[in-house]
Amino acid sequence: MSHIFLKLSNGDDIIGRLAMEDTGSIRIEDPVIVKLISRNHNIGYTFLGPWYSFGRGNFHTVDIQKHHIIAVFDDMSDHVSDQYEKFLDFYNSRVYNKEYDKEEDSMSEEELDALLERMNYKALLH
Repeated sequence: MSHIFLKLSNGDDIIGRLAMEDTGSIRIEDPVIVKLISRNHNIGYTFLGPWYSFGRGNFHTVDIQKHHIIAVFDDMSDHVSDQYEKFLDFYNSRVYNKEYDKEEDSMSEEELDALLERMNYKALLH
């Protein structure tokens, strides 16, 4: 199943697995909302979480009407596809694993500072 990136008319950017397409809609499995970030002439992205995770019912599969879609990109790089799959594995293991220990997954302030330093993070203080 191929991965697909959608830019929607409500401003959302989502990545998911293309399950089906017909003349009026696209069916996406495991849609994840994505934030594109522009920094120093580079464009990056971060996965925020499942799209429509606040809804009741099964949102692992959603149908999106084509008139709500501004742009479709179905030729994603292997890197983006791999990161999407890793995000889903991580998210699903944390959400559905009843034995998940939040303390085990937490990070101390010193560890966070060291990680941000390695990422060359610069906080803008005003």
